[in-house]
Amino acid sequence: MGRPEGMRLIVGQVKPSRRDAKKLTAFEQRTGWHYQIVATNVPARQGLSRALGSGQVWFVDALYRDHAEVEDRVKAIKRVGLGLLPSTSWQLNAAWVLAATLAADLDAWTRLLLLHDEPALAAAEPETIRRKLYHLPARLTTHARRRTLHLDRTWPGPTRSPRPGGAPPNCWPAPYGRPPPRRHRRGENRSTLGPVEPDAATPARRSSTARS
Repeated sequence: MGRPEGMRLIVGQVKPSRRDAKKLTAFEQRTGWHYQIVATNVPARQGLSRALGSGQVWFVDALYRDHAEVEDRVKAIKRVGLGLLPSTSWQLNAAWVLAATLAADLDAWTRLLLLHDEPALAAAEPETIRRKLYHLPARLTTHARRRTLHLDRTWPGPTRSPRPGGAPPNCWPAPYGRPPPRRHRRGENRSTLGPVEPDAATPARRSSTARS
């Protein structure tokens, strides 16, 4: 099994820092250099489409250094369940990986939509998000087609969250406004449907009475 077609290796050498001195291999200790290898399929001559000079070594190195954020996401997904693998059952491993990736997707979308104006909490570790948001003791009640989220007064969440009994925070950024209203199909049961925010309550239907 050889190297895939179109893939090239870019090797760079840098002077090791004191922090990395203990992590050097025997070859690096002998040469006194720390080597970094990048495997890429970006062509050397053509580069990326519509990106002048993207095939050069410096561009590829900067591109993959910016891509290092993926390692943080891998650490995060390990903390939401993937780190508990493996199991002796293949079916259990497959189901567990699927559940962990779903949890990671929900966590990423929650940070993007709900915490778009809370940068400190949006970039927090999963443990912090779990303590301040996911494990929040709350109670959702429905009355007259209005849903109210009751929160604890002492919870350590974002400062923009509503007071207990108030409307839940709008998770949509200001430029996008609120999501469009849902259109009900004919014959659909509307007894359990209602707006998420109390101020957008659906007006009650007037019951018609037959007169003799």
